[in-house]
Amino acid sequence: MDASLIRLSVTESTWRPAPRAQVLIVGFGNTLRGDDGAGPAVVARLALRVPRRLVEQGRVRLITRHQLVPELCLDLSECASAIFIDAATDLRPGQVHCAAVRRAPDFGAGTGLHTLTPAGLLAMTQAMCGAVPEAQLWSIGAADFAFGENLSAPVEAAVADVVDHLVARIVSQVEVRSTMAANGMKLEVSRA
Repeated sequence: MDASLIRLSVTESTWRPAPRAQVLIVGFGNTLRGDDGAGPAVVARLALRVPRRLVEQGRVRLITRHQLVPELCLDLSECASAIFIDAATDLRPGQVHCAAVRRAPDFGAGTGLHTLTPAGLLAMTQAMCGAVPEAQLWSIGAADFAFGENLSAPVEAAVADVVDHLVARIVSQVEVRSTMAANGMKLEVSRA
């Protein structure tokens, strides 16, 4: 094959790397097991409510998974902040709890097969990619894990509340960071 043809196809490529997402939202859980699908339900509704331009510009990424997987490491390493959303059995049905996620102390903690936690995924991301975002876990208390795609009434109400809160937060966070970046400023968060 003629080398000039190869060079030509590479130089005329239209591929561009995806822009760095400011916010990555990962809803995880089994959508076929009732309330376990709370995380994916939040993300599905966010997809309808987050301004389309923020998604199209790559400033907000929405992902659903049945469980957390190592393949999310690259996405995590390339975002400024991450929000994980999952169903929880240790909360009252419909109760919502939000907590900061700190990466696990070492690569092995929280990284077992089918048991990868947000903290374990952040540790894996740090080890593989060298960077981790600021992260939160939003847990929604679940009651019904029977086979089916419907959420129980308390979880349905909690999903709606979480979506309302996150839409307002995402829009303000992305707009503030974009305005600051356009004016040459950087937002730094200090943790005590």
